[in-house]
Amino acid sequence: MTPRGWRAKRVLAGKSGYEDSSLAIQSDTAGYFGQLPSRELTRRSVDSAVHADAKERAGFNLAVSAVREEYVGNPVIAKRKAHEALALSNGRAVEPVAAIALALSGEAQEARGWAKISPRVSRKTPGYNLNLFP
Repeated sequence: MTPRGWRAKRVLAGKSGYEDSSLAIQSDTAGYFGQLPSRELTRRSVDSAVHADAKERAGFNLAVSAVREEYVGNPVIAKRKAHEALALSNGRAVEPVAAIALALSGEAQEARGWAKISPRVSRKTPGYNLNLFP
């Protein structure tokens, strides 16, 4: 990490609403490079977001982590994380990513079920559309 990155990390650490985002970015970066702390960083980002009462962000971080787990060959963990993400929040940021994780891990039927929820999300958010699994 560059000196600027370390400085940003120190500034954001412990700040409600920012710490979880910083940890999620660190987790994504660690996962990209195949580093093991990725799961721990995801867990910390989710815990921080839940503590800040930002359950949709927590769910999104878990859903992204579920997709990452599937891509590295851990379908069981991917399914578990996708379900945990949906249990935290079924908001517009969480549903599509969790549905992708479920579809990639062989749960296409369940993914279609979550994708069918999208009209409800579309009504709540005009201009938002999810058409993943026709």
